[in-house]
Amino acid sequence: MVLMNFAIRYFYLFLPGLVLNVIGIWNKRCFAIGLALWILDLFLSIILQIRLRKTALEESDNEDFNEFMDAAFDPNNEKSIHDILQEKIDEQDNAHDDNQAILQRLVVYRTLNESIRDGMTLDEMIDAFSEMCKISVGDPDDLLFETGTFSFDGEKKFYFSLVRQFKFFDDDEYVQLHLSVTYPPCPKTRMLYKAKWGSPTEGDFFDMVRSSRAYRAVRQMPIQHVEIYVDET
Repeated sequence: MVLMNFAIRYFYLFLPGLVLNVIGIWNKRCFAIGLALWILDLFLSIILQIRLRKTALEESDNEDFNEFMDAAFDPNNEKSIHDILQEKIDEQDNAHDDNQAILQRLVVYRTLNESIRDGMTLDEMIDAFSEMCKISVGDPDDLLFETGTFSFDGEKKFYFSLVRQFKFFDDDEYVQLHLSVTYPPCPKTRMLYKAKWGSPTEGDFFDMVRSSRAYRAVRQMPIQHVEIYVDET
């Protein structure tokens, strides 16, 4: 790091020093000035590195930072840093799994999940979603109607999706409850892309869904797959 600082950080000292030292092969005065610049460059580089090391070794109020710095200065630092990063990833995965378990116990999720059965028509599923929206989740409470042909899992499908979005955890994230109905793509659904927001308090939201071109295109088509899930934005 000292050499990197010497050659790059204080480049305005390193380069003139290099030029003067080359000239100094024939001119001792230039060599002396170039050498002095390099000595100053080296001195500043060492001071900077000492300050950086001192800062790195000081205790921080951030425990994660202290843990990372301890690993960085460990003799086996590559493995130590890898272990810390893996531990943080596992903690995030566990927190996500815990949140998922909580969200799946929500009344709105259980109500929708229990009301959707095999063999239901698209009309019946829209009705079930509409009934679930009568359960209060507080404010904000938004609805999203979204359609389009996508290949999220590598296979193209036409998605007819209803989403209810609201707050639950005490953070900046929103919870989204999805009813996703998929169909095999076909020419009449190829250009049907739509994303329309609304609210359960707007009585015409589901009227808008049923009057959409997407609804008219797929209402009589065989349903490929139905998925109900809840996640965070």
